[in-house]
Amino acid sequence: ADATLCYCYTGGTTKASRCARVTHQMALHECEVYPQVVKLASDDRVLQQHSLYWGASAYGEIDIALAFACALVFVEAFDTESVVTATRAHGATCAGLVPSVLAAIEHSDVPSLKCVFTWGEALQARVAREWAKRVRLIDLLISTECWLSLYADWSAVGEEHGTPNFQPVPGTLVRLRPVSQDGA
Repeated sequence: ADATLCYCYTGGTTKASRCARVTHQMALHECEVYPQVVKLASDDRVLQQHSLYWGASAYGEIDIALAFACALVFVEAFDTESVVTATRAHGATCAGLVPSVLAAIEHSDVPSLKCVFTWGEALQARVAREWAKRVRLIDLLISTECWLSLYADWSAVGEEHGTPNFQPVPGTLVRLRPVSQDGA
């Protein structure tokens, strides 16, 4: 399980290019954890529109589909209009969208979506609250070289001005390092 699945050249959000090692265990972990975070069914359709430059996104969408034995729809959709078109054309019910794309579309543009994962950018509370009224909205803290460990469920926030805390996925041990004397 610790064997290398692949090496992924990535830049992601940090724009700091690097080569990340992705293991089989990372994929198995996600397939085990996603059903504990969200409920999908075998008749759902996961949109896979990310380039491998965004490794965590590309592999994560594959792992979501594997976790629920549902369809994975591969498309080239590198701009907002293409994401909307692909979602509608293929009836995608689940998608991973960076917050800037989510902010640029309305749920009425993609009515088949019932679950959205966000990652890679800060999710604005205003955008999150609006989308969480219509879909299950899960914000993930993840990168290509790290295992899925923390998530925030915006759909579980009951109050109008509430903000969910990031919480560890079940079975994850989180350790906090003490703040150093210089504040770093």
